[in-house]
Amino acid sequence: MAPTDLEIKAKSLVQRLCADYTCEAPKTSLTGHVYNTAWVSMIRKSSNGVQNWLFPQAFDFVLDHQLEDGSWQPLRPSAGHCVRDIDSIVNTLGALVALLFRQESEDCVPEDLESRIRQGDAALRKKLQSWDITSSDTVGFELIVPSHLKMLEKYNLRYDFPAQSHLMKIHQQRVGKLSPEYLYGKETSTYLHCLETLVGQLDFDRLAHHQVHGGIFSSPSSTAAYLMNTPVWSMDAENYLRNAMVSGAAPESYPTNIFEISWVRVSIMTSNPLTSFAGCQGAD
Repeated sequence: MAPTDLEIKAKSLVQRLCADYTCEAPKTSLTGHVYNTAWVSMIRKSSNGVQNWLFPQAFDFVLDHQLEDGSWQPLRPSAGHCVRDIDSIVNTLGALVALLFRQESEDCVPEDLESRIRQGDAALRKKLQSWDITSSDTVGFELIVPSHLKMLEKYNLRYDFPAQSHLMKIHQQRVGKLSPEYLYGKETSTYLHCLETLVGQLDFDRLAHHQVHGGIFSSPSSTAAYLMNTPVWSMDAENYLRNAMVSGAAPESYPTNIFEISWVRVSIMTSNPLTSFAGCQGAD
């Protein structure tokens, strides 16, 4: 039986995705992610003794996506779903730390930065007060939120909120399982996905072997933290982040080609189980 027009188009789509899979810098369809971009925006690289911002466009992205209420929301919420408190809290925490970091550097500081920081601080306080922690399922939130609140304390910003004791209980349970020596070994761990939460607790020089094509656990924020804290500059990590950037922003994860190929295949086969992808290199 000859393939239908729809089957031909479906196979063509998967073929294009599979072709991209073999590229050194595969594309991603994910939109920019404020939290990850905020961390990328804080990277500085020394050139001839001068520290320069490696991704100035990332900081511009963070500035451009601050809302009128001072917060930062996900750029593209899941279809049919409202923005979750934890998504906004994580984005606002990362962005606020990036703004304060820039202010402290006294380098390329926007005139309205102080006002933006005040608005971000007020928005974060409001969101923490109403946060239903029991509904939070963002990966690593029990590491991200406490660590960033601690970072903000360095700038004399302190927060009290109803879910704080519950959060710290979960946090202690998680960090209690952390073994730096385990991370220095060959085995991977989900802790590698958010190294930015472990700055000051790890010897980043002993984590270089966890780089895959320069990235750490497919996480731009984790890779940014690695690049900022390793004593030896990693061009592989820098190139990974350059490849990950889309329109001046870093996605939540990179690369995503295996995920995207699988999602497309499953979606197509769900509607038409007889669709064949024979001949699509990398589709099997």
